[in-house]
Amino acid sequence: MATLVEILTMLDEYYSPNKPMTESRRALYVKTLEDIEVERLELAAIDWVKQGKPFMPKVSELRLIAKNINPGQGRNLLTFEFIRAKDEFYHNWGVYDPDTWEAMIARYKRAGLLSLADCAENFYEWIRGVSDGHVEQV
Repeated sequence: MATLVEILTMLDEYYSPNKPMTESRRALYVKTLEDIEVERLELAAIDWVKQGKPFMPKVSELRLIAKNINPGQGRNLLTFEFIRAKDEFYHNWGVYDPDTWEAMIARYKRAGLLSLADCAENFYEWIRGVSDGHVEQV
């Protein structure tokens, strides 16, 4: 999961690529959203963009969407991400992107999904070993 600042940066870059959010505006967003779970806010921001809204959401709009988001929804998305990454490795035997795997593992740790992070780390170590020829392919 992303941090609150990363979520705001994502939205800002999407909606105002030529005119970045001022530091004071960013600080106001952070102070007024910091009481909401980051997982909910990230899903709310994604939902806002998927709805095709042509403007940056107000704090009240993000709060409303986040309030109505199922908190487990993000965990399910992260689990699906891991499954998809494993499937991609098997489909394109031996081809993987280390940056993608390391970022995915970091997101799991930030989200507090330590067992999923451990699973992903173990699989990542295994695929690195297979790709380097140090582990026997099954």
